Amino acid sequence: MYFRRQFLSIRIGPDTPTIGPLLKTTCSDDDEVEPTAVELDEEARRRRALNISKTMRTQRAVSFGKGNRGKRQDLGILADLGICLGDILPAIREKYPKQKLAVQIRTARAPSVIFSAAQGGMATLDALLDADIYIDGTNNKVGTVTIAITLAVKAQIRGNRLTGSAEITNLKLTDRTQSLGLQQDALDNVANVVKGPGQKLLSDALQKGVTINIPTSGLGGLPINIINPEIRIIEHGLYIATDVAISPSLFGVGVMAKIKR
Repeated sequence: MYFRRQFLSIRIGPDTPTIGPLLKTTCSDDDEVEPTAVELDEEARRRRALNISKTMRTQRAVSFGKGNRGKRQDLGILADLGICLGDILPAIREKYPKQKLAVQIRTARAPSVIFSAAQGGMATLDALLDADIYIDGTNNKVGTVTIAITLAVKAQIRGNRLTGSAEITNLKLTDRTQSLGLQQDALDNVANVVKGPGQKLLSDALQKGVTINIPTSGLGGLPINIINPEIRIIEHGLYIATDVAISPSLFGVGVMAKIKR
C-alpha cells in the first residue's frame, strides 16, 4: 500500500503533553548561565548527550523496579531533571537563548505498508519524515532532522475500532543538510532516548483503540447501506467483507434487495 508524499503533517509544540516541556533552547539549570565556548566544544556536547542517554536508562530501571508505569516516565523524567533540547543543540542554544521551540513533522516520501497474517495480523510501516524545528510562534526555521522509521504494528479491527500494539524496529535520525551541525553519534543517542517513549505512546494509543470512520449509508451517493462490515489483515493484503442493503428505488421496484457476503 502506498500514500502520496506529505500526506501526513504533525505539529509538536510547547503545549504538547510530556514532550512540550523539553522544547526549549535554555534549560532550567541554565536560566542564569550564559553558554560558554567550552560548552560548545564538540567533545563536551558529546559527553552531555551521552549523559542524557545514561540518565534515561537509569531512571527507567528505577521506575520499573518500583513498579511505576505511570504516564510521567521517560521523556517526563527529562523535563523533571531540567533537561531540554538545548542540551543537545548547543549552537541553537547560543544563537537563540531562552526561546521555545516547535517541531513540524511531515512525510519526506510516500510511506509503504506491508501486510502479514502473522500473529493474527500485522502491518509493517516504513516511512521517511522531515522534522523542521522552528522558534515557536515564528517562521524562523533553525534546522531539519530527517527521521527514518520502521513500525511493526499488530492490529485487530472489530467493527469500526482498531486496536493492537506497536514496536519501533528501526529509528534513524540524520542531519542531512547539516543545518544543526550535529555529529551522527549525537543523533544516535537522541534516537535511543526517544525510541522507548515513542513506542510506548503508540502502543498506549492502539491499546485504547482508534475509531475508524466507515461510511455505512449513501455509498458512492447511491441508496446503498453497508451492514456489519468486517476487515481483517491477511497475507499481503486486507480482507474486506460486508452485507449490503440496496434500496428498491435504485431498481425502480418495490422490493428491498439484500446481498449477502
